Amino acid sequence: MNYLRWATHRVIDLITREVFSLLGTGQQVAPFSVRYPGFSLVDAYEVVARLGHMRRARGENPVTTYAAGSVEQHTPIRTSHRPEKAARHSRHP
Repeated sequence: MNYLRWATHRVIDLITREVFSLLGTGQQVAPFSVRYPGFSLVDAYEVVARLGHMRRARGENPVTTYAAGSVEQHTPIRTSHRPEKAARHSRHP
């Protein structure tokens, strides 16, 4: 693995751990794109995926809500790890 790729994975790991430690605290931090200028949208999706795995590993059950239209369209608009909050905003029974 070349240095740049290694550095990118290291930044993704750092950001993932930081976000995970902040969940539920209400604390705000400076934007990661400012703190890590090379942080891309692709990197952000990787962080989100890793956070999802970490949250499921600690027993959380993510709930996905869908956009207007049939559920068969499978157009997620938001995933919540708080089922009671997702149920309140869901457009589908």
